[in-house]
Amino acid sequence: MDPKSSETVSTPGGKDGGKPKNGMSVSRAACSIAMTAVGIGILALPRATAESGFIGGLVTLFIAAFASYIAGLLLWKALFLNPTQGDSAMPSFEEMGYAAFGRVGSIYFGFILHLVLTAICAVLLVLLASTTVAFTKVLDVRTWVVIWALACLPLSWIKEMKSVSLLAAVGVVSVCTLVVVVIVACIQQLATAGTRDSYNLLSTNPLRLLGNFAAFIFSFGFSATTPTITHNMNEPKRYPVALAIAALFCVITYASLMLLGYAAYGDSLLNADTIAGAISPPRSSLSVAGWIINFVILVVVVSHFLVLYTPTALAMDDFLSRVGWVTKLPDARQRIARLSARSALVVIQVLIAVAIPSVDKLVNLIGALCVIQLCFIIPIACYVKLKRMAGIRIGIIEIVSYLVLLVVALIAMGVGIHGAVIQF
Repeated sequence: MDPKSSETVSTPGGKDGGKPKNGMSVSRAACSIAMTAVGIGILALPRATAESGFIGGLVTLFIAAFASYIAGLLLWKALFLNPTQGDSAMPSFEEMGYAAFGRVGSIYFGFILHLVLTAICAVLLVLLASTTVAFTKVLDVRTWVVIWALACLPLSWIKEMKSVSLLAAVGVVSVCTLVVVVIVACIQQLATAGTRDSYNLLSTNPLRLLGNFAAFIFSFGFSATTPTITHNMNEPKRYPVALAIAALFCVITYASLMLLGYAAYGDSLLNADTIAGAISPPRSSLSVAGWIINFVILVVVVSHFLVLYTPTALAMDDFLSRVGWVTKLPDARQRIARLSARSALVVIQVLIAVAIPSVDKLVNLIGALCVIQLCFIIPIACYVKLKRMAGIRIGIIEIVSYLVLLVVALIAMGVGIHGAVIQF
């Protein structure tokens, strides 16, 4: 792909070629950013808290949130260090990689991004399937993966990110509902069973804390959709506002579920894949709270799936449009090619989910191997390189802070990969 021919975003004034751009507002962008993160994290972090302890979990949460927010801002700033289009943001990781590191950077960044998004969508299909198994008590996870893929197939054909953001807004409302229901279930558990005999305040195993740091970073994966959302906003310069809203929403949501979930269920969370598994164990009949939780999880995960599916789908659309323009294919055939490619992407996600039908294993592997690169290493590397290319001075304190972030990210990445390999 030649980045120079890519579509550019509107200027800060909200215009593109002198015409108003009908894109996402700040509130819709915040919803899309939030749904980038919360689909899996909202369910997995209570278990991570049981492993890290109350204090360890909270400290790791705030460090991961702050570091992810800073990395998201650096990525957004790097997008505007555009050497060819002036004040317009680069619309993709591939173009940013090309500007900073040439064709090799473009290919590698694109590969990491779309590998992450495709694998996370596979995780979400597994989560949908396991939740449905809890509902129905019939068939198995692999069969439900295929059924849910067929159900999501028509939704995968939605072309515009703006339309997806409407569904993301529904997802955010569902997340709020899920939080309320889980809080009620935890309070009810505390009222009937009381507190546990003992709680872990802080894990004494540093490797476990670092491994869980990778899981927390996975739950703040804002950077995955930053170029796409920035590109589709009416006012791209206001992305930091949307990011701050989404980050605050995620921190409040995660902290509420982590503290109450661990207080109510204690170390029994270690025997469950998610907080939903502790509240409504798979082999027992569902309570009212269990029914509501599992239903809301389905809505949250479907919304999350669409938000994370869209960047790869749009990249394929762009590539096929270029091929169609060069080969002079009729519009109807181009449309069929785009729909076929989007459907093939869903098939690939199904194959991954069927091969490894485990949320825990996939999350640990993806988080350690790819998400840390995408959310920390790539934004910092691009921002520093593009800033130097633009002749902008970088201060010593700034350099030291970036080095600290990189060292922590690399250590967490190494520990996480080691733990994931042992799991397999």
